[in-house]
Amino acid sequence: MDTNDIQVLSEAGTTWLRKNHRTLTREEHDDILQDSLIQLVKLMERRAGEARVRIKHAGGAGPLLGKIIDRRAANLIRAKKSRAKVEVPGGDTTDLSVLTGGRYTLDAAIFASDFNQALGSLSEDARNAFILCELRGLNAYEAARVLDVGVGTVYGRVDAAKAALRKEL
Repeated sequence: MDTNDIQVLSEAGTTWLRKNHRTLTREEHDDILQDSLIQLVKLMERRAGEARVRIKHAGGAGPLLGKIIDRRAANLIRAKKSRAKVEVPGGDTTDLSVLTGGRYTLDAAIFASDFNQALGSLSEDARNAFILCELRGLNAYEAARVLDVGVGTVYGRVDAAKAALRKEL
């Protein structure tokens, strides 16, 4: 696969994203396309022993790129929908997405400061499990692989982190 092939695939991928994933931002499109092209090149390199077919009109590897893009876009959309919500004393639930928004309300800024302080007070194991599962959107199985622990351990650490955060906040 040469640079011309990658250029053809990049153009096809951009068109695919604009057509099929309109809800994502341009920056998200760029990230997904770059990651997808990298994964596609790695897959093609694994098949280096096979006869290589030049990619004309994005037909050779285009459908595979479309599948990779769709999978990455679905994961991103799923992660965006499962934004972490933290229950604070008094039964209030605060969406943490306000912490990353451009404008803070005074309450959100105070909560952000308190939350960061409370998160910092957790043990490293509990904090890592909480961040992966609750803030990054990984499920317990994925977090267990990242942390190299059992799934039950991840559940226990996340529950312990939530309890400590409830107490602290």
